[in-house]
Amino acid sequence: MAKMYSNSNHTSVCWQGEIFEAVDGQFDVPEAAINDLVSHGLIPGEVPPPISQAPVPQLRPVPQWSNEALQAKAVELGLTLEADISRPDLIKAVAAAVAAKD
Repeated sequence: MAKMYSNSNHTSVCWQGEIFEAVDGQFDVPEAAINDLVSHGLIPGEVPPPISQAPVPQLRPVPQWSNEALQAKAVELGLTLEADISRPDLIKAVAAAVAAKD
């Protein structure tokens, strides 16, 4: 048996008079049915996981960045800051610019 799935929400397919029901979006069909079922919109293979389940890299919050990282990000974002800017003001400026960019 081969695994197939559909991006068109098929719930069942028929091949040579036999009906195959989807279980969690996945069809188990005979290997010989693959070519015929592809032409009807089924995709060979297992259902891919939803994109939302992909791990999202977590960045440290801006206040935890080193002064060098804050200064580099300020330059990258094109911020014009005073040379003697305090760390709290630097954090606020970079955090605001990062938030505005997202």
